[in-house]
Amino acid sequence: MKTTRVLFPCLSLGLLAIPAARAQDVATPDPPPGIPGAMVTIPYSELKALWDAAQPDPWPAPEPRPPLQAVLMAAHYELTFADQSARLSARYRMRSFTGDWQLVPLLGGEAQLAESTDEHAGIVWQNEGYHLLTQERGESEFQLHFTLGDPAAWPDGLRLIPGTAAMNRLHVSGIPAGKSIRIAGLSPTESRDGAIIYHIPGGLPELAVFLDAFREPEAAPPPEASTWNLQSEVCVRYRDGRLHYESRIHCQANGGSGLAMDLVLPGNALELSLEGEDFAESELGRRDDGSRTSRVKWQTRDVLDRVVLLTYAVPQSPLATSWLLSAPRVPEENATQSLLAIVPVEGLELAGEDLKDSVQSRRLSEWLGARIGTADFLTVETGASCELRTIWLPRLETAQAIVQLASYETRLFSDGALLVKARYNLTHQSPLAWRLELPAIEEILTCEVNGLNARPVKRGETTIEFALPAPDDGSSTVSLCYAARLEALDRVSGRCDLQLPRTSLFVHDLTWALALPDDYKTTAFEGNLTIDPRPASDRPASESVLCLRKQLLRGEHPTVELHYERRGLDD
Repeated sequence: MKTTRVLFPCLSLGLLAIPAARAQDVATPDPPPGIPGAMVTIPYSELKALWDAAQPDPWPAPEPRPPLQAVLMAAHYELTFADQSARLSARYRMRSFTGDWQLVPLLGGEAQLAESTDEHAGIVWQNEGYHLLTQERGESEFQLHFTLGDPAAWPDGLRLIPGTAAMNRLHVSGIPAGKSIRIAGLSPTESRDGAIIYHIPGGLPELAVFLDAFREPEAAPPPEASTWNLQSEVCVRYRDGRLHYESRIHCQANGGSGLAMDLVLPGNALELSLEGEDFAESELGRRDDGSRTSRVKWQTRDVLDRVVLLTYAVPQSPLATSWLLSAPRVPEENATQSLLAIVPVEGLELAGEDLKDSVQSRRLSEWLGARIGTADFLTVETGASCELRTIWLPRLETAQAIVQLASYETRLFSDGALLVKARYNLTHQSPLAWRLELPAIEEILTCEVNGLNARPVKRGETTIEFALPAPDDGSSTVSLCYAARLEALDRVSGRCDLQLPRTSLFVHDLTWALALPDDYKTTAFEGNLTIDPRPASDRPASESVLCLRKQLLRGEHPTVELHYERRGLDD
């Protein structure tokens, strides 16, 4: 380790080199006792630390100065009139950012300072105005009172020059009777309880305050009645037993003030809605002679061109042989022209003079085209109303339900017993009361609807009825098993007649697997079914099972006349 030998007196000299400013701040310790011939040895790092500590501190960085030394944050003026005199009170809020002397403009003009509420505020007159002379740093508030003399001596107005403030407001109260206050180039922002408030914008060079004789505002001349011409675009739709009208009315006044207009509507108009610019109000009058009047009023006079949006509905019986379409109109004759665009109803045929389809119709306006959209339409140009003949066309009814698949499995026993299992897949959208006519049976053993046990209603001797709810997926499944009895099979050969249930619904596909006892075989059959043409892999593999099929049948019993014989007779 590197060391440095330093004699004790030298160390004392180094410590004495500390600047006097530092030495004054620290009490001088007593000098160490003298030891002749003594030496002190310390590491170099400690010597360097002592040296650095003895160096003077660097100069501190100068404090940044704000762009403004002082600002007037708010100035609230109260101008009060009383006893043929006027006083002005001013309440200021100021902020100074430095401790230097500042001269802040407050108010100039013809106001004379009468009182200051802050004894420490230095108010001086300079450059035709009162200023605040201050050295205090921070925010301060103070209030001044000024005299303005007799307002009668203001022939040319009272001249005031307010200092620039972020918020500058003038409150005027006690205005003498028969007088009104006026400030050139400035409008009041608020008026209440006999007082007026002005907000003074920044940068305004001066205010000229006048106390004028009060004048009643000139009354507007009485409104003059106007006669109107209407050109209407009307979209008509039939919905829920009503004709719904959407109208866009272009109104043109022939003279007058243009402040009111009477619209004549059908007497049974409902759901009335009126929209437009500059509306004041609308009044719906009483029904009279099969019509109803709506009085429309506007705020601004002498506007002679208006646009009104009007919607309403009129009850319309679906059994009527004609429709009377009534557009909005004015009372004057021949002053209403209308273009009606009618959206036809499916199954309803409309006929009338000058009625045109969408191909023949002239191009619709943008507003009317937006109401029609992509729907087909008919148009007719008329005055206030027109009558159209209506003919409801007969509708082609479709099947309420279809049996997509009816599958049967029949097992015949030697003693004539018969066991039949039936399964039906039906498609329908609404609840269905489905009837099934059974052949002669002994008993229904099981019955299910959509996998749940069911008890069908008995309709007569051979008919049963199922109440099928509206399905979620559009299909229902009905299955049943019943027992019947025929004559016992002959020991050698014979014939038996078999019949399946009948339904009035259209059956798309029917399959029937007919099983004989194992010791019998089918020799021939006749009926309204044929051998199932499906591959053998899709049918029962036993030779004792006869697979039959029929497609597209309705309202008939699947029937077969079966010829059989006992196996082994040819051996």
